[in-house]
Amino acid sequence: MNSIFIALNQFLSEGFVSAWGTADLREISSLNRKYPSALSILLAYEAPADPTDEEGFFHTLEEVRSKMDRIVSETSRFLGRRNIPHTVVPQGGQDPWTLEAAFSHKSAAVLAGLGWIGKNCLLVTPEFGPRVRIATILIGCELPSGVPMTKSICGACDACVSACPGGFITGLTWEPGTPRERLLDAHGCNDFRENRRPLLGRKSECGRCLLACPWGR
Repeated sequence: MNSIFIALNQFLSEGFVSAWGTADLREISSLNRKYPSALSILLAYEAPADPTDEEGFFHTLEEVRSKMDRIVSETSRFLGRRNIPHTVVPQGGQDPWTLEAAFSHKSAAVLAGLGWIGKNCLLVTPEFGPRVRIATILIGCELPSGVPMTKSICGACDACVSACPGGFITGLTWEPGTPRERLLDAHGCNDFRENRRPLLGRKSECGRCLLACPWGR
């Protein structure tokens, strides 16, 4: 097995990440020549039992964001010490008009076999549902990759659809290549959360759709 992969496995299996996997980017990314592989890291979190506790959910996400930042920094240093070329994919950075990032963390996780895209347009994992923070590090060498998820396991469940306060989730089932707008009115969701800013002093995290998902309970 690839020696870099073995070293990563030893490093990441020390217990500070919830799950991880590697994705083959060679045929799907404009970055494939420089970065043929992606390391996808998941950090699961316990969400508030009360889905209306937006403040509690916000603080939970702040904690997991901070923890993931430390994990990514430590992983980057680990790779750097071994002279493995890599780059950390930034969090956020969405285009304000399309609300899409230049690189999709969810897509890398799907290609790594860590989960599928749910009806809520989020990564859903068998172990933790959609209650995960995702980070991606592009790797400048080929690594053994996971088996991509090519089928949704949501089935007839529509818990996220019913939970969405703005009705922004269409309820259609994802399959590879499904455009985001077929699953979710992303601009409507974003506007709904922005409209809470005067009340909260910040954009609302909402999270009703991922809190309602039965996967990972």
